[in-house]
Amino acid sequence: MKPQFDKLKDFKEKELKEFKEFKEFKEDKEKDIKDFKEKDKEKDKEKEKDKEKEKDKEKEKEKELKEHKEFKEHKEKEIKEHKEKEFKEFKEVKDFKEIEKPTKEFKEKDKDIIENPGGFNPGDPIDPIQQLHQRVANLENILATGKAFIKPQERPAVGKRAAKKGAK
Repeated sequence: MKPQFDKLKDFKEKELKEFKEFKEFKEDKEKDIKDFKEKDKEKDKEKEKDKEKEKDKEKEKEKELKEHKEFKEHKEKEIKEHKEKEFKEFKEVKDFKEIEKPTKEFKEKDKDIIENPGGFNPGDPIDPIQQLHQRVANLENILATGKAFIKPQERPAVGKRAAKKGAK
């Protein structure tokens, strides 16, 4: 009986060992599943945070765009008001004909200043330009003849001429 008892004992030990292994395998698998679920939750949280950040960026962009539009509208309004103001002021300016001459008596030499303000009547502005053009043209003609500014007697001796002068 003893050999059968030993067989039975070995069988029970073997089953007990297999059961423990199965239990450990099951616990490991449950642990792996739990870890996977936790990692999956963490990834979901990160995705939500990224979405929130993107929403915040979009809100900031919308806010900046809105501020830019408001600023632009404000500037356009200011420009329009300024133009209207300048136009009104321009209309209000009196013609030079309407300005009264001073009633105070002046000396004969000061009469020119009152009658001709600025003291200088340039006349036709094209005249001085034409005069300048003529002067430049004259200078160009002088230079175009090819005459040297320095006369040959005033030039320093160089090269063969220097050797000839040195020999004398």
